[in-house]
Amino acid sequence: MIAIHAQGEGFTERWIQYCNSNKIEFILVNLYDSNIIDFLRENKVQILFAHLDLNDYKIKIISKTILLAIEKSGIKVYPDFNTFCHYDDKI
Repeated sequence: MIAIHAQGEGFTERWIQYCNSNKIEFILVNLYDSNIIDFLRENKVQILFAHLDLNDYKIKIISKTILLAIEKSGIKVYPDFNTFCHYDDKI
């Protein structure tokens, strides 16, 4: 099962269109739900796609932790933690 973080912009819409066009089963999720890891496990998610808007600094900080926790739970994440950690980081 594929999960797509339901942001509604950017790559998210393309991933949804691709899955629909190719009849690939997926679910929309919200990474910031308090029970996201349990929800992903219950739905047997193997891959999570998450294109995150990093204009909000709070989202940027918490997203790294959430993505790492999901990745450590055995679910493949795109972008993975190592990629996301440096994404759009100008420092």
